[in-house]
Amino acid sequence: MKKTIGFLVYDNRSGSTYLASLLNNHPEIGVTIEAGFPDEVFGINDKSIRLETKDDVKAFLNRVYTDKKFVSWNLDYKKILEKGIAKIPLFSHDFFYIFLESYFQKYKPSANVWIFKNTRSVPEIVPFLNRYPDAKFIHIYRDGRAVFDSKKRSIGSNTSWPMETDPIKAAKLWVNTMKMAEKAGRYNNFINIKYESLLVNPEKELKRIGNFLLGRNIDPRIFLDFSKNNDYSSLIPLSQRHLHLDINKPPLLSKIDEWKKRLNPCEIWLYEMVARDVLSSYSYDLSANFDVTELRKFFINLKCHMWLFWSRLLAFRRYFYLVTRPKLFRQKLVAFSKDRKTRSFCLKCISKLAWLKNKVNITKG
Repeated sequence: MKKTIGFLVYDNRSGSTYLASLLNNHPEIGVTIEAGFPDEVFGINDKSIRLETKDDVKAFLNRVYTDKKFVSWNLDYKKILEKGIAKIPLFSHDFFYIFLESYFQKYKPSANVWIFKNTRSVPEIVPFLNRYPDAKFIHIYRDGRAVFDSKKRSIGSNTSWPMETDPIKAAKLWVNTMKMAEKAGRYNNFINIKYESLLVNPEKELKRIGNFLLGRNIDPRIFLDFSKNNDYSSLIPLSQRHLHLDINKPPLLSKIDEWKKRLNPCEIWLYEMVARDVLSSYSYDLSANFDVTELRKFFINLKCHMWLFWSRLLAFRRYFYLVTRPKLFRQKLVAFSKDRKTRSFCLKCISKLAWLKNKVNITKG
Protein backbone atom coordinates (compact mmCIF):
# COMPACT_ATOMS: atom_id res chain seq x y z
CA MET A 1 0.00 0.00 0.00
CA LYS A 2 1.30 3.44 -0.94
CA LYS A 3 2.32 5.50 2.07
CA THR A 4 1.39 9.14 2.63
CA ILE A 5 4.33 11.31 3.69
CA GLY A 6 3.65 14.13 6.14
CA PHE A 7 5.63 16.92 7.80
CA LEU A 8 4.91 18.40 11.23
CA VAL A 9 6.44 21.89 11.25
CA TYR A 10 6.66 24.35 14.14
CA ASP A 11 8.71 26.71 16.23
CA ASN A 12 10.21 25.06 19.32
CA ARG A 13 7.99 24.99 22.44
CA SER A 14 4.76 25.35 20.43
CA GLY A 15 3.11 22.09 21.48
CA SER A 16 4.44 20.01 18.58
CA THR A 17 5.47 17.03 20.72
CA TYR A 18 2.08 17.01 22.44
CA LEU A 19 0.33 16.99 19.04
CA ALA A 20 2.72 14.32 17.74
CA SER A 21 1.90 12.03 20.68
CA LEU A 22 -1.85 12.46 20.05
CA LEU A 23 -1.58 11.76 16.31
CA ASN A 24 0.58 8.73 17.00
CA ASN A 25 -2.32 7.19 18.97
CA HIS A 26 -4.16 6.48 15.71
CA PRO A 27 -3.23 3.02 14.35
CA GLU A 28 -2.85 4.33 10.78
CA ILE A 29 -0.73 7.38 11.65
CA GLY A 30 2.87 7.39 12.80
CA VAL A 31 5.03 10.35 13.82
CA THR A 32 8.80 10.25 14.16
CA ILE A 33 10.69 11.81 17.01
CA GLU A 34 12.91 14.72 15.99
CA ALA A 35 15.94 14.36 13.77
CA GLY A 36 18.11 16.76 11.83
CA PHE A 37 18.93 16.06 8.20
CA PRO A 38 21.04 18.07 5.73
CA ASP A 39 19.37 19.57 2.65
CA GLU A 40 20.71 16.71 0.54
CA VAL A 41 18.41 14.22 2.31
CA PHE A 42 15.33 16.27 1.46
CA GLY A 43 16.52 17.31 -1.99
CA ILE A 44 15.57 20.96 -1.43
CA ASN A 45 17.48 23.99 -2.73
CA ASP A 46 18.93 21.92 -5.60
CA LYS A 47 21.28 20.11 -3.21
CA SER A 48 20.55 16.48 -4.01
CA ILE A 49 23.71 14.43 -4.66
CA ARG A 50 24.04 11.53 -7.10
CA LEU A 51 25.53 8.48 -5.37
CA GLU A 52 27.10 6.07 -7.85
CA THR A 53 29.36 3.82 -5.79
CA LYS A 54 29.33 1.97 -2.48
CA ASP A 55 31.87 4.44 -1.14
CA ASP A 56 29.58 7.35 -2.08
CA VAL A 57 26.67 5.76 -0.23
CA LYS A 58 28.76 4.94 2.84
CA ALA A 59 30.31 8.42 3.01
CA PHE A 60 26.91 10.09 2.76
CA LEU A 61 25.37 7.80 5.36
CA ASN A 62 28.27 8.41 7.74
CA ARG A 63 27.62 12.13 7.43
CA VAL A 64 23.92 11.73 8.28
CA TYR A 65 24.79 9.60 11.30
CA THR A 66 26.69 12.50 12.88
CA ASP A 67 23.33 13.96 13.97
CA LYS A 68 22.71 12.86 17.57
CA LYS A 69 18.94 13.10 17.25
CA PHE A 70 18.93 10.85 14.20
CA VAL A 71 21.19 8.37 15.99
CA SER A 72 18.55 8.26 18.76
CA TRP A 73 16.18 6.64 16.24
CA ASN A 74 18.33 3.51 16.80
CA LEU A 75 18.07 2.30 13.21
CA ASP A 76 20.33 -0.52 12.01
CA TYR A 77 23.18 1.15 10.11
CA LYS A 78 24.08 -2.00 8.16
CA LYS A 79 20.51 -2.58 6.95
CA ILE A 80 20.15 1.02 5.76
CA LEU A 81 23.54 0.81 4.05
CA GLU A 82 22.43 -2.38 2.28
CA LYS A 83 19.18 -0.74 1.14
CA GLY A 84 21.14 2.20 -0.26
CA ILE A 85 23.69 0.01 -2.05
CA ALA A 86 20.87 -2.08 -3.58
CA LYS A 87 19.47 1.06 -5.25
CA ILE A 88 22.77 2.28 -6.79
CA PRO A 89 22.83 4.59 -8.64
CA LEU A 90 20.54 6.75 -6.49
CA PHE A 91 20.18 10.31 -5.28
CA SER A 92 20.73 11.42 -1.71
CA HIS A 93 17.06 12.43 -1.36
CA ASP A 94 16.09 8.78 -1.93
CA PHE A 95 17.43 8.12 1.56
CA PHE A 96 14.62 10.19 3.10
CA TYR A 97 12.10 7.48 2.16
CA ILE A 98 14.54 4.76 3.26
CA PHE A 99 14.91 6.41 6.70
CA LEU A 100 11.15 6.76 7.18
CA GLU A 101 10.50 3.23 5.95
CA SER A 102 13.10 1.81 8.37
CA TYR A 103 11.74 3.88 11.27
CA PHE A 104 8.11 2.83 10.88
CA GLN A 105 8.93 -0.80 10.10
CA LYS A 106 10.64 -0.86 13.48
CA TYR A 107 8.26 1.22 15.61
CA LYS A 108 4.84 1.24 13.89
CA PRO A 109 4.35 -1.16 10.96
CA SER A 110 0.59 -0.45 10.86
CA ALA A 111 1.08 3.21 9.91
CA ASN A 112 0.01 4.27 6.40
CA VAL A 113 0.72 7.95 7.07
CA TRP A 114 4.35 8.67 7.90
CA ILE A 115 4.87 12.07 9.53
CA PHE A 116 8.36 13.51 9.91
CA LYS A 117 8.86 15.91 12.84
CA ASN A 118 11.58 18.51 12.41
CA THR A 119 11.85 22.23 13.17
CA ARG A 120 14.26 23.10 10.37
CA SER A 121 11.54 22.85 7.74
CA VAL A 122 9.73 25.96 9.09
CA PRO A 123 12.01 28.69 7.62
CA GLU A 124 12.10 26.77 4.33
CA ILE A 125 8.49 25.65 4.21
CA VAL A 126 7.82 26.79 0.63
CA PRO A 127 10.78 24.82 -0.87
CA PHE A 128 9.52 21.76 1.03
CA LEU A 129 6.00 22.24 -0.36
CA ASN A 130 7.38 22.49 -3.89
CA ARG A 131 9.66 19.48 -3.43
CA TYR A 132 6.92 17.28 -1.92
CA PRO A 133 3.65 18.28 -3.65
CA ASP A 134 1.87 15.08 -2.58
CA ALA A 135 2.88 15.31 1.09
CA LYS A 136 0.69 16.62 3.93
CA PHE A 137 1.97 19.55 5.99
CA ILE A 138 0.72 20.39 9.48
CA HIS A 139 1.93 23.61 11.11
CA ILE A 140 1.18 24.04 14.81
CA TYR A 141 1.60 27.52 16.25
CA ARG A 142 1.19 29.07 19.67
CA ASP A 143 1.01 32.54 21.21
CA GLY A 144 4.55 33.82 20.69
CA ARG A 145 4.79 35.19 24.22
CA ALA A 146 4.01 31.73 25.63
CA VAL A 147 6.62 30.27 23.26
CA PHE A 148 9.24 32.73 24.56
CA ASP A 149 8.28 32.03 28.19
CA SER A 150 8.65 28.29 27.61
CA LYS A 151 11.99 28.69 25.83
CA LYS A 152 13.25 30.91 28.63
CA ARG A 153 12.50 28.18 31.19
CA SER A 154 13.72 25.26 29.06
CA ILE A 155 17.34 24.13 29.09
CA GLY A 156 18.43 22.89 25.66
CA SER A 157 19.14 19.16 25.41
CA ASN A 158 22.53 19.87 23.75
CA THR A 159 23.57 22.82 25.94
CA SER A 160 23.45 23.96 29.54
CA TRP A 161 21.71 27.26 28.66
CA PRO A 162 18.07 28.31 28.27
CA MET A 163 16.77 28.06 24.70
CA GLU A 164 16.13 31.81 24.58
CA THR A 165 16.45 34.81 26.92
CA ASP A 166 16.11 37.75 24.52
CA PRO A 167 12.45 38.77 23.94
CA ILE A 168 13.29 40.84 20.85
CA LYS A 169 15.18 38.00 19.17
CA ALA A 170 12.42 35.54 20.11
CA ALA A 171 9.73 37.84 18.71
CA LYS A 172 11.56 38.27 15.40
CA LEU A 173 11.91 34.50 14.99
CA TRP A 174 8.23 33.93 15.78
CA VAL A 175 7.10 36.66 13.38
CA ASN A 176 9.29 35.20 10.61
CA THR A 177 7.88 31.72 11.23
CA MET A 178 4.28 32.97 11.10
CA LYS A 179 4.92 34.90 7.90
CA MET A 180 6.38 31.79 6.29
CA ALA A 181 3.28 29.86 7.37
CA GLU A 182 1.07 32.53 5.77
CA LYS A 183 2.84 32.00 2.44
CA ALA A 184 2.36 28.26 2.78
CA GLY A 185 -1.35 28.72 3.48
CA ARG A 186 -1.96 29.09 -0.27
CA TYR A 187 -1.25 25.36 -0.74
CA ASN A 188 -4.06 22.81 -0.44
CA ASN A 189 -1.81 20.29 1.31
CA PHE A 190 -1.03 22.61 4.23
CA ILE A 191 -3.05 23.35 7.37
CA ASN A 192 -2.50 25.56 10.42
CA ILE A 193 -3.36 24.29 13.90
CA LYS A 194 -3.65 26.72 16.79
CA TYR A 195 -2.23 25.20 19.98
CA GLU A 196 -4.74 27.01 22.18
CA SER A 197 -7.65 25.66 20.10
CA LEU A 198 -6.19 22.15 20.41
CA LEU A 199 -6.33 22.48 24.21
CA VAL A 200 -9.80 24.08 24.39
CA ASN A 201 -11.54 21.93 21.78
CA PRO A 202 -9.29 18.91 21.07
CA GLU A 203 -11.94 16.75 19.37
CA LYS A 204 -12.77 19.42 16.78
CA GLU A 205 -9.12 20.10 15.91
CA LEU A 206 -8.08 16.44 15.87
CA LYS A 207 -11.02 15.53 13.66
CA ARG A 208 -9.93 18.23 11.22
CA ILE A 209 -6.35 16.91 11.22
CA GLY A 210 -7.49 13.29 10.89
CA ASN A 211 -9.74 14.09 7.93
CA PHE A 212 -6.88 16.03 6.33
CA LEU A 213 -4.40 13.15 6.72
CA LEU A 214 -6.63 10.18 5.93
CA GLY A 215 -9.17 11.78 3.59
CA ARG A 216 -12.21 10.51 5.46
CA ASN A 217 -14.27 11.22 8.56
CA ILE A 218 -12.83 9.61 11.68
CA ASP A 219 -13.69 9.45 15.35
CA PRO A 220 -11.34 11.94 17.09
CA ARG A 221 -11.64 10.09 20.39
CA ILE A 222 -9.07 7.61 19.05
CA PHE A 223 -6.43 10.33 19.37
CA LEU A 224 -7.43 11.13 22.96
CA ASP A 225 -6.65 7.72 24.43
CA PHE A 226 -3.95 8.96 26.81
CA SER A 227 -3.11 5.44 27.94
CA LYS A 228 -1.32 5.04 24.57
CA ASN A 229 0.68 8.28 24.71
CA ASN A 230 3.50 6.49 26.47
CA ASP A 231 4.13 4.60 23.22
CA TYR A 232 5.45 7.84 21.74
CA SER A 233 7.03 9.43 24.81
CA SER A 234 9.07 6.27 25.48
CA LEU A 235 10.91 6.85 22.18
CA ILE A 236 12.08 10.34 23.19
CA PRO A 237 15.76 10.25 24.29
CA LEU A 238 16.42 10.70 28.01
CA SER A 239 18.35 13.91 27.30
CA GLN A 240 15.13 15.49 25.94
CA ARG A 241 12.46 14.10 28.25
CA HIS A 242 12.74 16.97 30.73
CA LEU A 243 11.34 19.19 27.95
CA HIS A 244 8.19 17.08 27.49
CA LEU A 245 6.85 16.27 30.94
CA ASP A 246 3.16 16.88 30.16
CA ILE A 247 2.63 15.02 26.88
CA ASN A 248 1.00 12.01 28.60
CA LYS A 249 -1.60 14.20 30.33
CA PRO A 250 -5.02 15.46 29.17
CA PRO A 251 -5.12 19.08 27.87
CA LEU A 252 -3.88 21.54 30.50
CA LEU A 253 -5.82 24.78 29.93
CA SER A 254 -3.71 26.55 32.55
CA LYS A 255 -0.76 26.46 30.13
CA ILE A 256 -2.49 28.96 27.81
CA ASP A 257 -2.00 32.00 30.07
CA GLU A 258 0.96 30.89 32.22
CA TRP A 259 3.23 33.36 30.43
CA LYS A 260 1.29 36.32 31.89
CA LYS A 261 2.47 35.37 35.38
CA ARG A 262 6.01 34.35 34.45
CA LEU A 263 7.18 37.11 32.10
CA ASN A 264 7.94 40.52 33.57
CA PRO A 265 6.30 43.68 32.09
CA CYS A 266 9.49 44.70 30.26
CA GLU A 267 9.77 41.35 28.50
CA ILE A 268 6.12 41.53 27.45
CA TRP A 269 6.49 45.12 26.25
CA LEU A 270 9.61 44.38 24.21
CA TYR A 271 8.07 41.25 22.68
CA GLU A 272 4.84 42.99 21.72
CA MET A 273 6.76 45.98 20.36
CA VAL A 274 8.12 43.64 17.65
CA ALA A 275 5.24 41.17 17.20
CA ARG A 276 2.10 43.18 18.04
CA ASP A 277 0.70 43.25 14.47
CA VAL A 278 1.15 39.53 13.90
CA LEU A 279 -0.18 38.68 17.38
CA SER A 280 -3.31 40.72 16.67
CA SER A 281 -3.80 39.15 13.24
CA TYR A 282 -3.98 35.72 14.91
CA SER A 283 -6.49 36.94 17.54
CA TYR A 284 -4.04 37.13 20.43
CA ASP A 285 -4.88 39.98 22.82
CA LEU A 286 -2.11 42.45 23.61
CA SER A 287 -1.16 42.94 27.26
CA ALA A 288 1.20 45.90 27.08
CA ASN A 289 -0.32 49.39 27.14
CA PHE A 290 0.81 51.20 24.01
CA ASP A 291 -1.64 54.09 24.46
CA VAL A 292 0.64 56.25 26.60
CA THR A 293 2.11 59.73 26.40
CA GLU A 294 5.40 60.19 24.60
CA LEU A 295 7.18 60.99 27.89
CA ARG A 296 5.86 57.90 29.62
CA LYS A 297 6.68 55.81 26.57
CA PHE A 298 10.24 57.14 26.69
CA PHE A 299 10.70 56.03 30.31
CA ILE A 300 9.10 52.63 29.69
CA ASN A 301 11.37 52.17 26.69
CA LEU A 302 14.40 53.22 28.71
CA LYS A 303 13.52 50.85 31.55
CA CYS A 304 13.02 47.94 29.17
CA HIS A 305 16.25 48.57 27.31
CA MET A 306 18.13 48.85 30.61
CA TRP A 307 16.70 45.46 31.57
CA LEU A 308 17.83 44.10 28.21
CA PHE A 309 21.31 45.57 28.75
CA TRP A 310 21.67 43.94 32.18
CA SER A 311 20.43 40.57 30.92
CA ARG A 312 23.04 40.64 28.14
CA LEU A 313 25.70 41.78 30.62
CA LEU A 314 24.85 38.73 32.72
CA ALA A 315 25.32 36.52 29.67
CA PHE A 316 28.74 38.13 29.09
CA ARG A 317 29.68 37.47 32.73
CA ARG A 318 28.91 33.77 32.25
CA TYR A 319 31.09 33.79 29.14
CA PHE A 320 33.93 35.61 30.98
CA TYR A 321 33.60 33.17 33.89
CA LEU A 322 34.32 30.26 31.54
CA VAL A 323 37.25 31.75 29.67
CA THR A 324 39.04 32.74 32.89
CA ARG A 325 38.71 29.26 34.42
CA PRO A 326 40.49 26.78 32.12
CA LYS A 327 39.54 23.68 34.15
CA LEU A 328 35.80 24.43 34.00
CA PHE A 329 36.16 25.40 30.36
CA ARG A 330 37.78 22.06 29.51
CA GLN A 331 34.89 20.24 31.19
CA LYS A 332 32.40 22.16 29.04
CA LEU A 333 34.48 21.46 25.96
CA VAL A 334 34.49 17.70 26.59
CA ALA A 335 30.76 17.62 27.40
CA PHE A 336 29.61 19.52 24.33
CA SER A 337 32.41 19.11 21.79
CA LYS A 338 30.07 17.32 19.34
CA ASP A 339 27.56 20.16 19.25
CA ARG A 340 28.13 22.61 16.37
CA LYS A 341 27.01 25.74 18.23
CA THR A 342 29.04 24.82 21.30
CA ARG A 343 32.11 24.13 19.14
CA SER A 344 31.82 27.64 17.76
CA PHE A 345 31.44 28.99 21.30
CA CYS A 346 34.45 27.00 22.49
CA LEU A 347 36.62 28.30 19.65
CA LYS A 348 35.73 31.85 20.66
CA CYS A 349 36.63 31.00 24.25
CA ILE A 350 39.98 29.55 23.18
CA SER A 351 40.75 32.69 21.20
CA LYS A 352 39.78 34.89 24.14
CA LEU A 353 41.78 32.79 26.59
CA ALA A 354 44.88 33.05 24.40
CA TRP A 355 44.42 36.82 24.22
CA LEU A 356 44.11 37.08 28.02
CA LYS A 357 47.24 34.98 28.61
CA ASN A 358 49.17 37.09 26.13
CA LYS A 359 47.96 40.24 27.89
CA VAL A 360 49.10 38.89 31.27
CA ASN A 361 52.55 37.97 29.89
CA ILE A 362 52.99 41.44 28.40
CA THR A 363 52.02 43.03 31.72
CA LYS A 364 54.47 40.85 33.64
CA GLY A 365 57.19 41.67 31.15
